[in-house]
Amino acid sequence: VNFVIGTGDVQFPKTLDLSEFVDTPAGEEKQEWIYDLHVVLAHSGDCNSGHYVAFVDTALPEGQKVS
Repeated sequence: VNFVIGTGDVQFPKTLDLSEFVDTPAGEEKQEWIYDLHVVLAHSGDCNSGHYVAFVDTALPEGQKVS
């Protein structure tokens, strides 16, 4: 998905796989930590000030809600 913010592109995938960042306890089966992205928040500026923009995927499947 591509959006333009300010003078640059904001690019992000439709899914986010966090599996490589989650430790699996010894003896347990590794699980997938894959999320569908429906909202992405982008910040431009620095840690003291800036501007936030939210990109929302409004084409959700029937019966699905964003929480």
